Amino acid sequence: MKNRAAAVLPVLLFSLVAFGLPRNLFAAPAPSSAVLSDKAELAEREKALQVEEKRLLGLRKEIDEKIAKYEKLLSDIEAKEKERVEREKEEKRKEAARKEEERIREAARKEEEERKKEEISGNIDMLVKLFESMPPEDAATRMEEIDEEIAATILSRMKGRRAGSVLAAMNPKKSAVIVHKIAGNEKNFPEQ
Repeated sequence: MKNRAAAVLPVLLFSLVAFGLPRNLFAAPAPSSAVLSDKAELAEREKALQVEEKRLLGLRKEIDEKIAKYEKLLSDIEAKEKERVEREKEEKRKEAARKEEERIREAARKEEEERKKEEISGNIDMLVKLFESMPPEDAATRMEEIDEEIAATILSRMKGRRAGSVLAAMNPKKSAVIVHKIAGNEKNFPEQ
């Protein structure tokens, strides 16, 4: 068999060379049309994927820009809200300070009124003693010239008989107004 294989081999080699033996026996075979169409389809798909990737990257960039824009708007809104809250706090603080100042002024005003009332009360007590020491006719003449409120206060603090004598010596209309002021009915009589 060895002889036979040795004899066939040269004939085989000759026929291969004579009938178009490829130069490189170990080269890859030529691609078939199915393989070529698959390659073309893959290249087309790869191109479509690249186009889609570019489109998605563009969308991503657009979305990132919108996110940045909205984040800036949100931070602006938060800053304005913080300013508004601070402004409200400041207004409340000012309002509290104003109310405290007003309360202090009101307390000072009331204190001053009390002091004046005490002073007037002391002065009224002195006037009561003065008018009680005068003759009724003189006291009546002077009472007609002073404010009706003060006259009513003085007369209300005088001893009853003495106050009656002074009222009797006064002008009847004036004494009626003063009596009603003492009684708290001054609205029923017209001012003179």
